[in-house]
Amino acid sequence: MVILRLTASTASAMLLLTGTGIAQAPLTSPPNETDLHAAYCIEVINYQIRLGESILASQDKSTVPGAAEAAPLEAVKANIDTQRATLRKLNLYLLPRVVDLDQIGLAGAKSTAKNDLARFNSAMSTCQSQCPMSPGFDASALRKCTTECATRAMPDFATVQMKLKSCQDPGWLPLAQ
Repeated sequence: MVILRLTASTASAMLLLTGTGIAQAPLTSPPNETDLHAAYCIEVINYQIRLGESILASQDKSTVPGAAEAAPLEAVKANIDTQRATLRKLNLYLLPRVVDLDQIGLAGAKSTAKNDLARFNSAMSTCQSQCPMSPGFDASALRKCTTECATRAMPDFATVQMKLKSCQDPGWLPLAQ
């Protein structure tokens, strides 16, 4: 009878070599509703910042705008600044948590945001031709026409609109980052 004496390090090496060692994967937890909402909103706010920057970049830099033309551009710049502040709050909440969270759920939330934005923009684009602004347009009539048109094109329009709007004020974050 042969008796083998194994040291602890030899036994560990044998377990690893035979593949029977217990390797623990990093533990991740599923994202909660706030995590998913933050991931969704980060995608939405990034889109809105890119859109605002695109509007500013499309302006002809060779001409100096008059007061009437400068006011909307200043509003776009202010909106971009507000969006960046909102994005900062969302990132302050989510980024420290992201290493502990299951990434599939967060990716799903971002994908949902992209899909909602694409459908929303498609519906609104369709409605621009059906609800044109005329020189003496009535803002409330235009809003009503656009809402009715978009709801026909996208039955969940009101729900998506509320989700997108919730991203503008992240007061729903814990401790209001």
